[in-house]
Amino acid sequence: MNNYQYNKWEIFVHRKKTKNQVFHNNRNQIKILFIIPKSLQNGQKKVNVFTLISNDSNHRIERCQRFDKLVVIKNINKSIFFSQEMLEMQKQILLNVRFPFICKLIQYKNTPQKCIFELENCLYDLESYMNKQQLNDNQLQFIAAQIVLALNEIHKSGYIYRALNASHILIAEDGYIRLIGFGFSSNKIVFYKINSYEEIRIFPPEAMQMIFDQSGDWWLLGALLYKLLFDIYPFENDERDVNQLIKEKMQNIKEFPKEIKPELQDLIENLLKRNPKERLTQLESIMQHKYFDKLDWKQLKEKQIESPLKQ
Repeated sequence: MNNYQYNKWEIFVHRKKTKNQVFHNNRNQIKILFIIPKSLQNGQKKVNVFTLISNDSNHRIERCQRFDKLVVIKNINKSIFFSQEMLEMQKQILLNVRFPFICKLIQYKNTPQKCIFELENCLYDLESYMNKQQLNDNQLQFIAAQIVLALNEIHKSGYIYRALNASHILIAEDGYIRLIGFGFSSNKIVFYKINSYEEIRIFPPEAMQMIFDQSGDWWLLGALLYKLLFDIYPFENDERDVNQLIKEKMQNIKEFPKEIKPELQDLIENLLKRNPKERLTQLESIMQHKYFDKLDWKQLKEKQIESPLKQ
């Protein structure tokens, strides 16, 4: 078991008053400074790690028991990768965008060595789930619809997500998704030059012209659905030839690796339109798309639909 020694946290209390001293107010969040009593700092385990959700050189995400509750802790190693702007953006979005399908921030700690986000309890990420089993039609639609609503809420709040992928989609105990990974998000159009094969493969075509706005998030949704179906991105080649990849991405997608439902193929094709002006980006148009024809969006948002992801 890994143990963390946390002494001072920023705690975010939602829609209720606290007896602790208040330092900051942000919409319905009250930010307080919480000092763990010395009696709890010595000789007692603070956090017991149950499950490793994801891990790379930059961060580690674990499902833990902290005192009497289960939480997810995202631990970012600042000695390997650090941008104060990216850390602040993550915290800002998690605080400002309160939505059923976006992970809730409970506590936050920033030290010279690491940054720690304590988030609501989730079980695993979608990437891990996909490593064990293929999604069926109901599960794919269920996930896609929640992402649609979450992206719209992020955009309404004035942000661009820019990081939609399976490892940033957590599955909570209720069987519904929670989005995380807001370090690459922005509250303005991003002008960033992409050069590598990996970047060109993942980002929308307009990013090759150093532009990424909210319409790019909808392209990423199309790319994610494609990858969940076929385990490859819409545009890639075995030779990892950048010039060939650029040439392919300047055209609309022409074929799919295998036959899928026509309405799902139509949705993906319209999300992956090369020209952002032709792309399916309006919430109402997406919700009314024939792929979601039988879905009750109100019930979904209120979590009244039995989750097909619940095990």
